[in-house]
Amino acid sequence: RGSMSWALLDLQGDTLRTLELKTDLMALGGRDHPFMTSDVPEEAAVLVWTLRHESGGLSDRGAATLKRPSLYDWSDVDVRIEPAEGGVWLRCDTLVCGLRLVASEAGRFEDNGFILLPGEKRWVGFVGPDGQPASPGVVQSVHLGHYQSVSGRP
Repeated sequence: RGSMSWALLDLQGDTLRTLELKTDLMALGGRDHPFMTSDVPEEAAVLVWTLRHESGGLSDRGAATLKRPSLYDWSDVDVRIEPAEGGVWLRCDTLVCGLRLVASEAGRFEDNGFILLPGEKRWVGFVGPDGQPASPGVVQSVHLGHYQSVSGRP
């Protein structure tokens, strides 16, 4: 038992529609809900979901574009990056799609190529070549809005 919540967002990250309902959460199970089959606003770009156990614990959360990400005109925005030992804190005031992090130090980020929601403070861990948490050094970011602005696409 638990709850499911969804939100449809536009390209700036503004909420267009939400739904929350109590339900039985089944592993590897699908279920049709009115939210998923009702008319979707034309300006909707991203679906955000959260699944919680009845105890309140997080079961799953995520975000996905409703169409292929390259079909949208993303904004070229700056992402605030705060490197720290073992990873990096990220923040942005608007929706960012396809956020990719590049570190000056050898290693890899535990997540890359994701959607960052507006106002979200997100931690992304960094591990060195030995698989242990490490400092990423100087971190740069690129995302779809950046690539579109460089290519001359509006």
